[in-house]
This record gives sequence, structure tokens and C-alpha cells, in this order.
Amino acid sequence: MPGVEGIEVQPGGEGVADAAGPTGDGEWSLRTARLARAPRAALLAHCDGARVYAGTHATGPHTLGLTDSLVGVLRAAGFRDDEAVAAGA
Repeated sequence: MPGVEGIEVQPGGEGVADAAGPTGDGEWSLRTARLARAPRAALLAHCDGARVYAGTHATGPHTLGLTDSLVGVLRAAGFRDDEAVAAGA
């Protein structure tokens, strides 16, 4: 999404959804924690990242990647579909 003074902030951008690592790479709780921290790290990479992102609606090609990754990690850990989807919402 376009930012202030040319800053590009993509908290759901390419690479963020991959933060959990490959399937089986660590315990599910650690993988979900990495997924939760990835967008924050993307925002903190820019001094005005959170201000630029606040109140916007991300519509980029990777918008659902983070949620999809989270649901996948939880399903692989044995959570029911409805539980995994609720956690990703």
C-alpha cells in the first residue's frame, strides 16, 4: 500500500506469510508466535509504519497469505477446522 512520503508498508506482504517456516519446523505455538510477530516487524522496519498502516484496508496479493498460513499451522497441529479459522480471524 502506498505510504507517507514514499514509504511502502506491507505487513501482510510477501515473506510475512512464510514466517512460520516449513511444515514441521518447530512446535505449533512457536510457529504461530512467529506469524503474529512478522507483521509487527514489518511495521517497525519503518519509523512511521504503524501510522501509515493504521486505518487502511490491505488489498495486496498477499493479504490472505498470513491468515492462510496461520490456519494451516493450526490444522497441521490437530486443531479442528472451525477452531483454526476462528483463531485466524
